[in-house]
Amino acid sequence: SAFQLSQLPVGVVGVSIAVALFPTLSQDAALGRIGAIRSQVAGAIRVLLFVAGPIIAVMIVLRDPLTAVFYQYGAFGEDATRRTSSALLFFAIGLGGHIVVHVLTRTFYAMQDTRTPVTWAIVAVAINVPLMAWLVGPMGVEGLALALSIAAVLEVLGLLWSLRRRIDSVEEDAILRSLGRAAIAGVAAALFMLGGLTLLEASLGGLLENAVGRLLVLLVLTGAGGAVYLLVAAALRAPELGQVRAILRRRSGGAA
Repeated sequence: SAFQLSQLPVGVVGVSIAVALFPTLSQDAALGRIGAIRSQVAGAIRVLLFVAGPIIAVMIVLRDPLTAVFYQYGAFGEDATRRTSSALLFFAIGLGGHIVVHVLTRTFYAMQDTRTPVTWAIVAVAINVPLMAWLVGPMGVEGLALALSIAAVLEVLGLLWSLRRRIDSVEEDAILRSLGRAAIAGVAAALFMLGGLTLLEASLGGLLENAVGRLLVLLVLTGAGGAVYLLVAAALRAPELGQVRAILRRRSGGAA
């Protein structure tokens, strides 16, 4: 259940952008436009990390009401919600890797290279299996989630290393700066949401005991956290804000 919940943004954000980018990458690869591939991949990774920032913050801070809204019905009681939300915390750690990996694998496919992504996927599994066996004892199901997150991040790092060797650069400095901005804004949003949740639990604890109340709390705090994230990103002059707006305009224009 926790894994399925963590994969929702992967499908909505990561896969959709990777699929949309693939035709252009294929054309650039066929024409030998290495600079265009480099720019598009780096830009996509930066946008994905920027979008992943607030999602990770919500999954970590609001994991209990989030899990309850989706699953706590019928036989799925409070104890099951606590165990699932605990696993969701560790799945959230690797969410950035799960989102970015789709862009990287499709970049290699666009360059007619299927061996590299398959190789790193095998390496990730080879790391994941013993890591799960090692962590499941002391941590239980949370250990399985943590092992999967670590393997996902290592797979992305391996793919980035291979792609850098292939196209000379992946604009790693720009990606690291983007990651830093997303981390700062994400921490600010997380602290704000944590403060709001703590205040609500202390003053209106009964609100979290029914489905409508949990949904209301989740929506309000998520919206507030998202606003804080955007404000901090704007204060940091994050160029990803403009990139996200441009993507949304293109999507709304296409829908029209």
